[in-house]
Amino acid sequence: GVVALLTLSTTAAFAMQPGVDTSHYQHKPSLNWTAVAKSGVKFAFLKATESTTFTDPYFAADWAATAKAGVYRGAYHFARPRVGTAVAQARYFASVIGPQTGRGTLPPVLDLEATGGLSPKQLITWTRNWLVEVQRITKRDPMIYVSPAFWEERLNNSTAFPKYPLWIAN
Repeated sequence: GVVALLTLSTTAAFAMQPGVDTSHYQHKPSLNWTAVAKSGVKFAFLKATESTTFTDPYFAADWAATAKAGVYRGAYHFARPRVGTAVAQARYFASVIGPQTGRGTLPPVLDLEATGGLSPKQLITWTRNWLVEVQRITKRDPMIYVSPAFWEERLNNSTAFPKYPLWIAN
């Protein structure tokens, strides 16, 4: 889908550029990143992982192709929260995405759409643990992707993450 990234540590002008987020679902049959770049897309967030066992089969190829096409790129992790898995999921994600210091690399993202049955308090702790571990490993401040309803209802409209940019699903 098309996204408008509102909080990014680069520049406000960049934040209003057109971008996309992708996963294996958009590869029917394939993506042509050169054509995507020519259409005006400036950045892409690519699904890298989900839980501790799934790596998007197109992530590595898309990571390389976006760079070749001159598209800024970032990786995201689809969270599958469960008690005790935040650090394991963060480490799995970091092992798949590798160093996050290359030219054109955007901050890593935690995609929060499921609670895994955790209470809001447990989910806030889970989220904090994931963010801290990814930051420790990548040396980048990760972002949180979440819908307003999920934030309000599942995270009790938390104020626990003021240093992490918020990408509002819309």
